[in-house]
Amino acid sequence: MRSCGIFESDRGRIINSPAIRRLQQKTQVFPLERNAAVRTRLTHSMEVQQVGRYIAKEILSRLKELKLLEAYGLDELTGPFESIVEMSCLMHDIGNPPFGHFGEAAINDWFRQRLHPEDAESQPLTDDRCSVAALRLRDGEEPLNELRRKIRQDLCHFEGNAQGIRLVHTLMRMNLTWAQVGGILKYTRPAWWRGETPETHHYLMKKPGYYLSEEAYIARLRKELNLALYSRFH
Repeated sequence: MRSCGIFESDRGRIINSPAIRRLQQKTQVFPLERNAAVRTRLTHSMEVQQVGRYIAKEILSRLKELKLLEAYGLDELTGPFESIVEMSCLMHDIGNPPFGHFGEAAINDWFRQRLHPEDAESQPLTDDRCSVAALRLRDGEEPLNELRRKIRQDLCHFEGNAQGIRLVHTLMRMNLTWAQVGGILKYTRPAWWRGETPETHHYLMKKPGYYLSEEAYIARLRKELNLALYSRFH
């Protein structure tokens, strides 16, 4: 089937991408561990890939036993199903910075010290301490000010999963299928989100899932995969 070839193409681009190769330069937990068996991010991701492959095969096996493959639309898509799960597992850490969550915190602290996103919510505008002139709020420019608020919040909320979406779409332009990218959309809250998250989606929105630069792309992904707003399923 042609669809099988499409997902095989996804697989090849992912495995051969610089984003995957770079994982071998990042440790999983300890940056200076004496243990010779310490895992790099690449080793960890390959282990997760195998776990995902096993789970996918088990699901398909049980559906086949229950004669439910056709009911779920998987009777001719078992190969793509396995591949999507495998590659999603392999890619799950590609957006993580060096030092993992500590790296995320360092990046966010650096931006907060310069952009002061909390000032963008207060009045008067003359108290805005943002050191980037183009992002400083100005009287009489409310439509632009709202964009400036979003950008400042966005920059101060670096997150590895959101960076993964940026890598595959914007930075490396891997041209993956919607289904494959949907497999790495872990969180559904935009990085510029301000205020409380809906109680029904608290887990999915507890961290940023994508940046302002990918907002239109994620909107298209939701449409193509028929996803409900801020959800990972219909």
